[in-house]
Amino acid sequence: MRDQRAAERDRRKKVAAMISRNAYKTLRVVGRGTIKIDPREVAASEEFKQARKLAREIVNAQ
Repeated sequence: MRDQRAAERDRRKKVAAMISRNAYKTLRVVGRGTIKIDPREVAASEEFKQARKLAREIVNAQ
């Protein structure tokens, strides 16, 4: 239970940081706890490209 609360708190902090630094131009808060971001913009981000590369390495590890 504590781990879940800590994880949720971390997610909230991460989203708040994205909003405050305008990480994505298409990011919109559309409801209570709901945000929308253009997936093409996310896929083009350097952070996403690095995460995709890491995921590929993990999946292809033998």
